[in-house]
Amino acid sequence: MSAQSMPVAKIAEGTFTNADGGRDVIHDFNADAFHSLRAKYAGGRPRTFTLRERREIKKIAKSKPGPSTVCRSRPGA
Repeated sequence: MSAQSMPVAKIAEGTFTNADGGRDVIHDFNADAFHSLRAKYAGGRPRTFTLRERREIKKIAKSKPGPSTVCRSRPGA
């Protein structure tokens, strides 16, 4: 069965969307061919730390505590 004769409902089912989403897939495919089927990743949360800050955090996390470190979780320790 070719894409031209495939019903919109069947395309929508294959793309896990509704009939409007199926029509969007058809229109995008007609405009951009197979490039339209590639995933378009975007958005997300911006980075919290810069690369320099991440390196500094990693360095501190991997370092051993010094002799002046006080243990506050156990009184008298």
